[in-house]
Amino acid sequence: MNSNNMIFPLDSDFLKKRLSDWDIELENVSIRELNRLVDELSRQFEVEFFRFEFGVPGLRPSEIGPSEEIRVLKENPSIASTYPPFEGIPLLKKTTAEFVKQFLDIDIPSKSCVPTVGAMHSGFICQAIAGRKCEETDTILYLDPGFPVNKLQTKFLGLKIASIDLYDYRGKKLIDEIDLEAVPHDLAISVLVAKQEFLKTSTLGKHYWHVHDLAGAFPGMFSMTAYSGGFVLNAIHQACAIQPFEHSGDLDRYLGLVEDYGRLIRQMLVRTRGQAERGIRINKPQLAQARAMLSGMGQVAGSALLVDSDRIAGVSGSDSFAAEVEKRLNKSVLPAFDSLSGYLDSDYEAEAPDAVGLCSVPGGAEVYEALIPLHLTMQMSAQEVHDAGHERMARIKARMAELREIMGEGTAAEFHKKLKVDKQFIAESPDEVEANYNKYLRRIEPEMLNHFNELVEAPYAPRALPAELAESMTFGYYDAPRPGKPEGYYLFNANKLEEKSQAWAGALIYHELIPGHHFQLSKVKENKNLTGFRGKVMFTSYAEGWAEYAATLAGEMGMYKEPMDEYGRCISDSFLTSRLVVDTGMNAFGWSLQEARDYMTENTFFSEFEINSETLRYSSDIPGQALGYKLGDTKILDLRQKAMDALGNKFNLKDFHDVVLDVGSIPLTALEYHVDRYIAEERS
Repeated sequence: MNSNNMIFPLDSDFLKKRLSDWDIELENVSIRELNRLVDELSRQFEVEFFRFEFGVPGLRPSEIGPSEEIRVLKENPSIASTYPPFEGIPLLKKTTAEFVKQFLDIDIPSKSCVPTVGAMHSGFICQAIAGRKCEETDTILYLDPGFPVNKLQTKFLGLKIASIDLYDYRGKKLIDEIDLEAVPHDLAISVLVAKQEFLKTSTLGKHYWHVHDLAGAFPGMFSMTAYSGGFVLNAIHQACAIQPFEHSGDLDRYLGLVEDYGRLIRQMLVRTRGQAERGIRINKPQLAQARAMLSGMGQVAGSALLVDSDRIAGVSGSDSFAAEVEKRLNKSVLPAFDSLSGYLDSDYEAEAPDAVGLCSVPGGAEVYEALIPLHLTMQMSAQEVHDAGHERMARIKARMAELREIMGEGTAAEFHKKLKVDKQFIAESPDEVEANYNKYLRRIEPEMLNHFNELVEAPYAPRALPAELAESMTFGYYDAPRPGKPEGYYLFNANKLEEKSQAWAGALIYHELIPGHHFQLSKVKENKNLTGFRGKVMFTSYAEGWAEYAATLAGEMGMYKEPMDEYGRCISDSFLTSRLVVDTGMNAFGWSLQEARDYMTENTFFSEFEINSETLRYSSDIPGQALGYKLGDTKILDLRQKAMDALGNKFNLKDFHDVVLDVGSIPLTALEYHVDRYIAEERS
């Protein structure tokens, strides 16, 4: 039969006969069997098939593999005709363990790393081990479509098969199908985490041109703003600075990283152009900061990605490495920065809007309403958040008035003016800021074991923020420990110190380091039970909610005994509470930048520079993210009160903190589910 006049489908009788002759079951067909069948059909009917089996479409191997194989064979000719050591090749096993640690954050002894001959071999071994680990279980669950040969292996091992066809259960439908009460509690938490991650993915996919998650932490509007692109680029610079170099493969990987860096900047440009085509542009007030950030990052990249000769000394192939890095910088990275900066020229600025906030761009109001539950991980409308902010601000201002009366001070305006110039609260250098923060840390450290069962091992310290970010970040951010950098740092903004009163330094450093961000994130890193994605996900309302809860807890730990210390905490509280009003005001209700700044000037302590920077963060950098701080704090406090009311004398604060922290960063809905389980278990 000629392919030109062939009628589809193919002759079913012929197909059935071949399947019968060769004893092939289509539901369990292997790739090899399917390949044989397709070959026969091609010969019989003279038709070409699209082929997706082994080696198709014939992608070229990485340059690293062949070059290394050639080098090893030349240097060790006998290796081609000898078996490897019975215990395995030490370097291969060590590198495998390092790979698993780097990509999955799981510690596996190198002796437990066993190379296999493809997925069939490894699949068989894994099934054999899993099938005999628990005597009471005898079934392996498969998600279809999968690798059919694995089911044949299952049968060979004498195990049973159960399967779920993902065609019928996709995305949210699959998650919703899982009965939380029918699975182990920790798995139920993982399901709730997965559900929130699916919401994030689907929301960002639907609204890609408005917001995207460049950092893998929270959605930002534009790629070249400080808390979106700047945050990511700085993290890349830091990673390059600690990249280890032990053998030639490390050199190749680093060169690939440099190429990827340039590709990232080019992708930023593509997205920026796509946004502009849809009427979404950085507003004029934000544009100057974006240009400054790109300029600073471009200048730093030229040195941050270069590698000191001492780091690569003795590594094979390092002689030409520095020249190759510089070549790729000049060919890929720096031109990409120039192109992106050049795009934000006078023509772009001419069409940039004066108005701020998501509601000022096409379809933006709808996007903001979708972002609120994404950031909060619980349902609230923009109006509910806005109203909650006003109510909370009234309570804080009333308490601040009481404290001023206790201290014999006058109005808020008078007292705040005094605090902004009082030399005891003005640092003259970054070293002085560090010393002040450390003073508060040393004060709270002895109290930690009175409120927590265990401390964390990771060291911590305050450090100055890189200069290229200082102009566009108001305060700074917490930089968590990671491979090659065991310390956790609070990177504070050391720019314009004369405008940055330290009157609230205690509350800030308790939020950022201990018992706040550093304590919580180090708990996650040091928790061996949080493997896979549970150890890597981060939810703003949980992370920032805990940090704010920690700053509140510091008062219960005796850190705010003096009226001025408590007033400093109120300064912090009023600032974070103002975000609830201002963020929703600009992004949902059409507030101008000036309206937002007037509100913060009237209701917070902060300088014009700080307020200007913060309002741009809410309106055109990462809208909605700032809502999670106080609302997350409120939720944790509410859950603590719920547990106290339910358990009475059986309530233990240290244990409650373990319940909240040992589960890792999770949505607030999942945290409530988890706390309810804790209450039920303690009652029984």
